[in-house]
Amino acid sequence: MTVPRIEVDLAAVRHNVATVKRTVATPIMAVVKAGGYGHGALAVARAALDGGAEALGVADIAEALSLRNAGIDAPMLAWLHGPSTDWLAAIEADVDVAVSSIEQLQLFAAVAERAGRPARVQVKLDTGLGRNGANERDWGAILAHVRELEIAGVARFAGLFSHLSGASRDADLRQVEAFERARAIARAQGVEPERYHLGATAGGLDLPEARYDLVRLGISMYGLTPHAPDTPSGLGLRPGLRLVAPLARDAAGWFVEVGAADGLPPLDAGAAAPLRLEGGDGRSWRLLSVGDVTTRVEPVPGADAEIAPAGSITLFGAPDASRRTTSADEWALAAGTIGYEIVTRLSPRLERRDAATGGTLETAPCEPRRTTRGLVAPRRTLTIDAVQLRASIAELADAGVRTLDVSADAYGIGLETIAAIAADEGVDLVVRTAADAERAAAGGHAVRHDPDAPDVARAAYGFRGGASGCLRLTSELVHVKWVEPGTGVSYGHEFVTAAPTALGLVPIGYADALPRRVAGAASVRVIGEAPFRRGQLSPSDRVPIVGRVAMDQVVVDLGDTEAWVGSPVVVFGTDAADPPLAEVAAWAGVSPAAFVAAIGPRVERVVIGGTP
Repeated sequence: MTVPRIEVDLAAVRHNVATVKRTVATPIMAVVKAGGYGHGALAVARAALDGGAEALGVADIAEALSLRNAGIDAPMLAWLHGPSTDWLAAIEADVDVAVSSIEQLQLFAAVAERAGRPARVQVKLDTGLGRNGANERDWGAILAHVRELEIAGVARFAGLFSHLSGASRDADLRQVEAFERARAIARAQGVEPERYHLGATAGGLDLPEARYDLVRLGISMYGLTPHAPDTPSGLGLRPGLRLVAPLARDAAGWFVEVGAADGLPPLDAGAAAPLRLEGGDGRSWRLLSVGDVTTRVEPVPGADAEIAPAGSITLFGAPDASRRTTSADEWALAAGTIGYEIVTRLSPRLERRDAATGGTLETAPCEPRRTTRGLVAPRRTLTIDAVQLRASIAELADAGVRTLDVSADAYGIGLETIAAIAADEGVDLVVRTAADAERAAAGGHAVRHDPDAPDVARAAYGFRGGASGCLRLTSELVHVKWVEPGTGVSYGHEFVTAAPTALGLVPIGYADALPRRVAGAASVRVIGEAPFRRGQLSPSDRVPIVGRVAMDQVVVDLGDTEAWVGSPVVVFGTDAADPPLAEVAAWAGVSPAAFVAAIGPRVERVVIGGTP
């Protein structure tokens, strides 16, 4: 082995699906969003179906089309959509779409009327999670409209569903009661969906009342706990992957070439101390710290550090029957997060292999986010200003800095994107790891391996100081709703509204860019124009992220800010009013370079100012 890799245990996925299905005695929808929680969506989807899942769940239509075009014909649901969605793309691919408001249903219906066949729609309700989903006061109207569409032959009511907050058992039971009220409204409206579903992994396992006709199985399909990291499921589930990396040594000691730029959480010596890793020869190692592109390790006391160990080390993953291997849940406990985040944030640059065969894991084709009719995913965009990047490289070259650090695929921007600029300006390309040098060479790029490359070699990106340089990360509001005081927001209800307010949903989560640790600290810029309740929105208004950061989304408290579905959102950027990259990275606890490098594949990279 010469580069880090992820070994995916598809037999474990099949086992886990079958185990949970027996436990809940309910049909299973296998959730394979965000690249199958970092395991590989296509391979996991097939394994889940083989294990007994009846349907698949994804975040957006682009993820659904990727699986459809790879030959997956199972029932499929996509539930996160922006205002410019190409609904027809989902209808033509026989994908169920979820709508969360009557306005969204109207947009869908306008397209469905021209589809030539009944389009499958599911309605999502907010029964107490405080994110997307129709408010209870709108349930009657939205279900009445669904009935009209069914009578007209425009739509088929495929499902009515909601999502539990997990704040407490009592809170979840109150959501069950609310869901029962919704069922009563549906019956009174004379409309009956094909399926009701409420419980996801934790709710399905812990709360029989929430199982209904379907359980949406997420994290336990991958062998990790849906509860606190130190609370195992007790079902005998098997982890679905392990992260393995070759050991290397320099003057400072032992290390592996994977770090925060690859999605690992920031860990210092104190937090990392409990984690014990295992070498390929069974030798035990201790984690010291996670850096940008490397992680420092050392043999446990008593091991002979002068004897060359086996060539690789397992950072976390599937346990061997004869050994003790640190799990992703244990990493999560050390990092103050959850196992979901540990595996989902693993970079697509890390090669996925089938643990059984050793072969490269088959991946689904990457679908364009745009069609001629609209978008098949919400707006999530990393914009690269090629003019500014070129000017920065030239300015640094004039000052004597004639190297450009392109580690971690040019820190997530894309080596292909900037290699031509570097050549035009006559600067050399360097990388900090041998693994990146190997990847660059495989792509036909000449780079120099320099583990001690100075920080100034990556200054052109705008990572130094508070500047955002040539980069801007943007999204949009995909849902806006007015809520009353006392509304709990997102999982666990760690944030509860103190006054009437408007909440907005931004379709960027920890799978995309924002680690969970930014909750309670981070804010974003929402761009609007018109007055809302009082005053006039300033273009520089920033609003806080409230509640827990989820895999695909965050909630912002808009307060009096005028905003609407489709309003642009800036996570960090180059305008004076934008949150600066350095500030956002500080909230995440990583360097600006590592923050940008870890931005996920669902975020579209767009070059402006001329392609390099």
